[in-house]
Order: sequence, then C-alpha cells, then structure tokens
Amino acid sequence: MRRPPVAALALLAVLALAVQRPGQAAAADATTAPCAECGMTVEVAGRFTARIDVAGESRYFCDIGDLVAFLGRTRPTGFEAAVRDYPSGEWVGAISAAYVVDKKTYPTPMGWGIAAFRDREAAPAGAMGFDALQEALR
Repeated sequence: MRRPPVAALALLAVLALAVQRPGQAAAADATTAPCAECGMTVEVAGRFTARIDVAGESRYFCDIGDLVAFLGRTRPTGFEAAVRDYPSGEWVGAISAAYVVDKKTYPTPMGWGIAAFRDREAAPAGAMGFDALQEALR
C-alpha cells in the first residue's frame, strides 16, 4: 500500500485544526470565525463585528445586531463584550460605546445598520448607549 506524502498529511492536520463548530471559540489570531447567532462567517476585522467573552471563551458576531439578539435570547451573566469602533476598526467595550442605527449609511452584514463609536463625542448626532440600543431592537 502506498503512503500519502508528508506534505499532504501536514495540510490535513492544519485543516482539521482550523475547522470550528458554530459557537466554538475562535483562535485569537483567526481572521474568520462562525457567528454565534446566525452561523454566518465573521470577518473578525470587519467594522461591524462584535465579540463576547464568557468564562474564558470568545464568540464572534458578524453584526452588532446579532450580538444584541444573542444577549436577549441567552441572557448570559459575567460576560465582557466588545465591538469594532467604526472609524478606527479598534476593539472598544460594547457597554461604553455609542451606537447609531442607519441602514442606508451603514450596510451591515445582516442588515441591522448599526455602527459603533468609541464614545458619544466620537459619534454622529443622535447616538445612543448600549442599553438604549438593546431597548430599540426589542
């Protein structure tokens, strides 16, 4: 019987490590991950991406609206959440960020139209806090 080349076995091992189940934590250096709410592929560096850390496990969301939906559906405790600051693309705390909902200006992956800003001073007029965003999406 012929043995497969070592390079092919190495490639299969790398692919096996890269495959994740929905809801599974993504590696810190991953560029994509499954959305914990809808299952769509998340571009981790995307401007509308969100993340929640619960009990040492990170889950990603393709859209800030999916994070809000997930929180409303699962009601986790003891979590930290982060969103991408729309102007800079940097991670900022979801609770302290300001949000603008405008589907025409912000064409988000799932159509929620939500952009996050570092704080209210950095956000356009009419921005709301996280609690108000959750209330608005109920």
